Amino acid sequence: MFSELVERFDLPLSAEALWARYRRRMPYLVTCEPEDRTALDRLRAAGWAVGILTNGMSDNQEAKIRVLGLDAHIDGWVVSDDVGVRKPERAIFEALATRLNRRLTGWMIGDGLEHDIVGGHRAGLRTAYINRSGSAAASPAPDLIVASVSEAVDAILTGASAGA
Repeated sequence: MFSELVERFDLPLSAEALWARYRRRMPYLVTCEPEDRTALDRLRAAGWAVGILTNGMSDNQEAKIRVLGLDAHIDGWVVSDDVGVRKPERAIFEALATRLNRRLTGWMIGDGLEHDIVGGHRAGLRTAYINRSGSAAASPAPDLIVASVSEAVDAILTGASAGA
């Protein structure tokens, strides 16, 4: 893709240089709502271990976690590059449980049906799907369909029933 961009726009740099610039900038292009950080704090205050499980390149994913300040609101994280396995495989969920020094139980909150919800099911977790598109159907069926991390946490902490 970066080769095509260099060629199409006649850029004065190589595809490798453009890729490197993009990778340096990428962690600063993500956002996190303040209420989602607060929700993570509420989960931890209620006794939950909170972790991030992400596919991707270690340096980039860790930079995103730190730039967003999420490292101050969670107990740990696992990046697929670090463990050699990606979501939706159960082994990456087990790696996070080990990192958090917990049994593999609880919830997977995510915005990807294929990786997060399928992976959560494979790991034996309940799942909350963040449906940003507003579409009515989700397959595979998560336990919860919500609009945000904060909404998922509210439902988890109040013991919402499946499909809420």
